[in-house]
Amino acid sequence: MLQRALPALLTAALWASILPAAMAATKADKKAAPKGGAAAAPVSAVESEVVGSVNGKPVSTFGQLVTKFQKTSPPIFAEAVGVAIGQDATAQFFGSTPKSQITVTREAVLKGLRANAQRPFGNGQRQLSLASMLQQDLTQEAIRQAGVQRHATATDADVNAMVLYLVHQKRASMGAQVPASMTDDQFLNKVQPGLSLAKIKADPEIRVNATMFNLARLDIEKKLKHPIGDADFADVRHILVKADPLPPSPTPEQKKADADALAKATQIYNDLKAGKIKFEDAVKQYTDDPGSKETGGSYGTIMPSDAYVPEFLNAAFTTKSGEISKPFRTQFGYHILEVTKTGKDLKPEEKRNLLMSKEYAQSQITFQTIASEAKIVNKLQPEPTIPIPGGVRPGG
Repeated sequence: MLQRALPALLTAALWASILPAAMAATKADKKAAPKGGAAAAPVSAVESEVVGSVNGKPVSTFGQLVTKFQKTSPPIFAEAVGVAIGQDATAQFFGSTPKSQITVTREAVLKGLRANAQRPFGNGQRQLSLASMLQQDLTQEAIRQAGVQRHATATDADVNAMVLYLVHQKRASMGAQVPASMTDDQFLNKVQPGLSLAKIKADPEIRVNATMFNLARLDIEKKLKHPIGDADFADVRHILVKADPLPPSPTPEQKKADADALAKATQIYNDLKAGKIKFEDAVKQYTDDPGSKETGGSYGTIMPSDAYVPEFLNAAFTTKSGEISKPFRTQFGYHILEVTKTGKDLKPEEKRNLLMSKEYAQSQITFQTIASEAKIVNKLQPEPTIPIPGGVRPGG
């Protein structure tokens, strides 16, 4: 069963996830490949065991997973090996028939690693386990397969757009610490010597996540029932005059409260149209929406596929850019909405970044569908147990 979680790059720590992998690749490049070397050890049964598959396709043997663990983080891998050896040595030195001398074999270490596959190693900032590493590989394979099935596999252009988006988001978060004259590669080299755009683009996880974003875009377009265009973006701000929903048979008091709220909203609308008050000042003075009051009533740029009530979306996408809607009712009360710009008013980079933010939000929903439809086998992860109501066991 696929774990109901997005792969690392699709969490809120998007940037923090690509950096360690890219750094590891940078450091590995600095090490010269050994010449010659000892012959490879024979592959044992535990190494050749296929421990994970997606829709019947083998993803990794245990030996391949161990090798990846070693390359991903040598210090954490050494800790895991130390535990595996220590457990075996303890059993032999201090068991029921103690030995004075033992031989540690590769097979024994591998079996120890297999027995501790679910155990996380490392510190609080970065912990790894063989089971979680395999789960991430399975997750990525499920996304790759979905990308092939839906013709959404990421192109080089998709990867390039995602990397630039991530890097520019990171630059923006650092503000004045990053001068505008600094190139992206100079910025990345400052973050980690040797790191570059090319290094990040070469990370296979980036391509997987660019594919995930493509799949999310297809789902957005499925909701819209057409390809995404300029008309699907609206930058909006609003004023809310709160009013409780009216029941089927409202009392006179409820009718009066509703009429008063509408009258207030209508007066605000008339004052705005007459130029007696600016929109941002009307927000400060009148809005009952605390969530947007501090931002001048702004909801940012929204799309018809976003999770807003239908009446709000209808007003946002029927009001022309630069115009103000007449008061309209939702379950929250009466709204006055202004569209400050639409997709045609956005710069290409603005539109790309906005679309990626929407794809990111949708990707979490899209992934749930992929997770539920893919047949995942992770032999290192225990099958989830289904609680029986009332604690009743099968058979009585």
